[in-house]
Order: sequence, then C-alpha cells, then structure tokens
Amino acid sequence: MTQTKKLHEVKTVSEFESGYWYALELKQFARYIGVPNSSKLRKDQLEKIIKNYIQSGSVAVNTKEPVTKKGKSDKLDLNVFIQHYVSNKKTKSFIMAEALF
Repeated sequence: MTQTKKLHEVKTVSEFESGYWYALELKQFARYIGVPNSSKLRKDQLEKIIKNYIQSGSVAVNTKEPVTKKGKSDKLDLNVFIQHYVSNKKTKSFIMAEALF
C-alpha cells in the first residue's frame, strides 16, 4: 500500500484514521504543531493528540497520562503478564528455554 497523502494535508479524523502513520511522522508533525515533549510520547498518545488537533485546531496534552513507561520489572515468569516487552539477551534466553521445554 502506498500512502500518497502527507500528514499535514489531512483535514478530517476519518482521513487520519484511514491512513497508516509511522511513529516518526507523528513525532515530526507533533513537534510542528507545538506538542511539548513529543519525542518522548508513545505512538498511541501522539495519535490521540493529533486527532484532537484535527478536530479542534488546538493542541491539548493530558499531563496526567504517563509519558514514559513505568513499573518496569526484571521478573521473568510464565504467570506474569507482559506489560512492556524488552528484547534483550535475558528475555530471549527465557523465551527460548520455555519454548524448548
């Protein structure tokens, strides 16, 4: 699928939702419209802010929503829910060992 429309050309939320936007594009556009700390926001947070911007014409950032990942745990266990997957040697070794078991 080739995307022909640029993010700054989008006029409606429907147009925004019908396209696929890379995180880099969203961050660049967010910086352009004046979103503070746009480089630290997750893709879903940027999408929410940009949709709101398209609808209202102004930038509204929820300061109560966490900007970075919190609650990082080093515990690897099959009974623990994965909230933030980290691809590293320890995690990969755990997954491989459990997959072979």
